[in-house]
Amino acid sequence: MQTINRETPVHIQSINALFDLGQETDLAFITITPSVAQELLDKHNSKNRPLSSATIIKYTKDMNEGKWVEGATCISFNKQKQLADGQHRLKAIIGSGKSPSFKVSFNEPDEAFHVIDTGKKRSPSDILAIEGYSNKSNLSSMARKYNHYLAKKGNMWNIVTPCNGQETLDLVRKDEDLFKEIAQYMDNHKDVQFLGNKSDIGTIYLILKKINPAKADIFMKDLIITQKTTVHEGIDYRELIVATRNKLLGNKSLKGKVLGGRKSDPHEAESRTYWYLFDAWNSFIAGKEKAPSFKVSRATDESFPRVESFYKKD
Repeated sequence: MQTINRETPVHIQSINALFDLGQETDLAFITITPSVAQELLDKHNSKNRPLSSATIIKYTKDMNEGKWVEGATCISFNKQKQLADGQHRLKAIIGSGKSPSFKVSFNEPDEAFHVIDTGKKRSPSDILAIEGYSNKSNLSSMARKYNHYLAKKGNMWNIVTPCNGQETLDLVRKDEDLFKEIAQYMDNHKDVQFLGNKSDIGTIYLILKKINPAKADIFMKDLIITQKTTVHEGIDYRELIVATRNKLLGNKSLKGKVLGGRKSDPHEAESRTYWYLFDAWNSFIAGKEKAPSFKVSRATDESFPRVESFYKKD
């Protein structure tokens, strides 16, 4: 069988024409239209790994921007005309509306299926990087925690709400300027480690900015982070945070839950940070120190501090 010259791609208009070509050659250079790509996915993709949204996003973007190198990769079919490699590229053809040309191989042996199209699935951070975001790890972590805040109506105790790559990208895109501003601000202020890690602090700042931007800037920038002064209307907020932490340390019923031990929950350090700062924010909004209850139930979590005006969320 002859291999068709890569410099002269064959334009086909149907999957029948595609597989007719496969009767003549094991390898061809073929232009694939969105309609053919859709039909191939619908009728010839019965067994394949789950699609990676990050890969589709990247390939679609490259095709749209004219960065796709035609013929650099191969779309493959087995002897039963089932797709062995190329589902992400076909999805990108549909998404971009373009008709690029590919090397297409036919009659691949069945044993080859398990070693084709097995690239590493990208993480939410990878997806943000593909989309050109810097501070991708910080943004990804903030999006996950903000997603939990929205899903659990402000209860930040033991953050476990799933947030996949596409959800992460959607959350960041919805408030892109705010996410990017705060992620960069956290990177510029390494001293926030006094309160917790920078993605935890950044998430809190993001939440407060969504509730009351002007007051959030005063509270986070002036009182907590840059510490132009820690005193506001007679309350020393640094001391308030330290006092809350010390009370948590001294409460035997909470010590194992909030601060953990050898069996500590990986999210308890985050929960502790939210507890400190949500309490301080509630005092800031009220204009006076409010005593926290320091009671918590894993069953209900009803006493975990929530931020003022949560139900104004959009």
